[in-house]
Amino acid sequence: MASKQDKLESVRKGPKLPKSGFAKGLDSDSLEHLEKYTLRILENKSFANQEARHIGFDQVLFQHVRLSNTHLKKAQLLDSRLTACDLANGEWPEATLQRLELLDCHLTGFRAIEARLQDVLFQECSGSFVQLRFAVLKSVHFERCNLSGIDFQEAKLTNVSFVDCDLSEADLSGATLVNVDLRGSKIDGMRAGVQELKGTTLDHTQALAFVRGLGIKVETAEPLAHPRSTLQ
Repeated sequence: MASKQDKLESVRKGPKLPKSGFAKGLDSDSLEHLEKYTLRILENKSFANQEARHIGFDQVLFQHVRLSNTHLKKAQLLDSRLTACDLANGEWPEATLQRLELLDCHLTGFRAIEARLQDVLFQECSGSFVQLRFAVLKSVHFERCNLSGIDFQEAKLTNVSFVDCDLSEADLSGATLVNVDLRGSKIDGMRAGVQELKGTTLDHTQALAFVRGLGIKVETAEPLAHPRSTLQ
């Protein structure tokens, strides 16, 4: 029988990518404001430290591309795949990421405040201290990712699953979670209360740790039977 995490993953829509028809590279080594790039393959390119507003990528394959320290306000990435790319310390406020796959990407310090993510896969990514504060995530799947210290403050997560991820010290303060599966992931030091975790699924070990973190004593052993009274 399929697990709940498998069912959540099956809901996610993958990128719509054709088998051919891609052009290689861009016309310039610089990212341009208001430019939209379609049907491109970008390999071993560096756009580090660049800034652009309202930039769009549609059906683009990024392979070993450096996007570290970029500032892309209201960027839009649709039906694309990023493989072994470096987005460390990038700042993409109000970005739209839809039907996107990020595979083996470096995301440490990446900030996408007020971003919208729908049908996105993060697989084997390194994303310590990622900031997705005030973001909206729908049908997003994280698999074998290091997300320690991630910031989901005031974010809205719906149909989101985390499989074998490190979520230690994650901050979910004020977040709204609906159908979120955390089973099997590390949640040590997670900042979240009962209200935030209402819409989550936890495994037994996680639930026990959470309850004990609230100061509630949990006895796992069976209580001793009361001896029968000998009084008649």
